[in-house]
Amino acid sequence: MNKLFSKGSLIIFGSLALLVLIAWILRVSCFNVPIRAAIYPLSVEVGQPIHFCDSTMDAQMVTWEFGNGDVANKRSGDYTFNEVGQYQVRLTINDDKTLYFIVEVKDPKSSTDKKLVKIVGPSKAFQNERVVFMADGDADNWRWEFGETGRLDSEERNPIYTYSNIGTYTVKLTTSNMKYPETHTITIIPELTLDIGRPENKKLEYVRDFLQNIIDKKGEYNNNYKKIKILLKANDDLIVLINGAKENRLDAYCKNLRMIGKQNSIIIQEVAEELGTNNKIKRLLVNQNDN
Repeated sequence: MNKLFSKGSLIIFGSLALLVLIAWILRVSCFNVPIRAAIYPLSVEVGQPIHFCDSTMDAQMVTWEFGNGDVANKRSGDYTFNEVGQYQVRLTINDDKTLYFIVEVKDPKSSTDKKLVKIVGPSKAFQNERVVFMADGDADNWRWEFGETGRLDSEERNPIYTYSNIGTYTVKLTTSNMKYPETHTITIIPELTLDIGRPENKKLEYVRDFLQNIIDKKGEYNNNYKKIKILLKANDDLIVLINGAKENRLDAYCKNLRMIGKQNSIIIQEVAEELGTNNKIKRLLVNQNDN
């Protein structure tokens, strides 16, 4: 009697069954492929575009709905919202899978939101002393004239300048959003010598060095802090203005330098003093690099 299935027939049927199984596995795998898509940024101003993109495997039909009636049927592109609000953006893949994003659209910043620029710097300084000027405010560029050369002197935000001659000078700062320059008057007086035998124009350099010693834990803290107060002829309540933006009392500022300075690799770049009545220091101006 002939066998119902020959050996060759069994091989053929087995191969077909294997192919069917592979096809089913592939179908299930494709069905379970997650959506891979992104929108950025998720917070924009009116008129600022978002970028949307999809890279989902086996995506034959792609529909982006932007929550305001607008639709796009492409995998990637840019879109701009024209009104303020929160929008739920829906992505649909192959009329089956969906993914949602929330986009926040805000009012564009107006000029009234910006902090107007002012000059922060001492009203008096010594001849040949390195003077730190700071620009406090919002702007894109900086054009400084220090009044001694008659030309543009610096385009840095917080420049350092040394006056060679005594006299009274008008410092001018112009930025892209100013019609007229901001001005500041500084009087340069002759070099003097401190009672402790150090040139007066070196005083602030020593203050800077002692501040750096505190950061680097070089020497005893109390010794460094005492020398700073002696040089400045100030007490614990002296105001320290850091990078033209934040303020602390001298005592609190130095204690925090000791605690976190070494960890953050703080570098004291320059210090200057703002004088008040009777040529008494009003504020210590510190320009530091916080890494």
